[in-house]
Amino acid sequence: MTLDPRREHITFAPFTAPDRVSVFDVDPERIEIRSTAGDLIEGRDDPRSSFPAYTIDTPWDAIQVAYFTSAATWNYLTTPFVFTYPGVQTREIEPWTEDGQTWRRLAVTFPTTLPNHNPDQVFYYDTAFHQRRMDYRPEVTGGSPIAHYTHNPRTFDGFLFYTHRLVHLSSENNVADQDFAPITIDLDTVELTRH
Repeated sequence: MTLDPRREHITFAPFTAPDRVSVFDVDPERIEIRSTAGDLIEGRDDPRSSFPAYTIDTPWDAIQVAYFTSAATWNYLTTPFVFTYPGVQTREIEPWTEDGQTWRRLAVTFPTTLPNHNPDQVFYYDTAFHQRRMDYRPEVTGGSPIAHYTHNPRTFDGFLFYTHRLVHLSSENNVADQDFAPITIDLDTVELTRH
């Protein structure tokens, strides 16, 4: 994947086939699937509005999968810098204790101009200010509470990235079901370039 941290833009290659690429942009919000030669295969403006009411059996088309993956991953990899974007509001809330550790929590509200799982999310930080967890309720999957844990921090070109992520369902009282991770994300390497 390749992303631009200064604006919500991300590409995945390959995507659904060796010769296809997904491209997500905002302002206006649009997702495209293109050939590696650059030819448009399929595209959709305002892709979020295309999601049907969610059930566990709700099928998504390739554009919807590309949108969900793109918006989520861009936000994961630009945190905490995305907190400084126009319209993003932050405030520290009461700490959280888990596994004998106390984590500080930051409540973040994202504007509609930054597509994300949902507007209101909570980020957890340990005493070294490493992100340990984030909570959100993805609107396109019915708004169930999610606890997303970050692991294996590694430094690339002077920036810290979490190279292993586990996404768990959470209860209404904020306790994650860590026996099952329906989504895992692993990064092998990160390369930063200046433009």
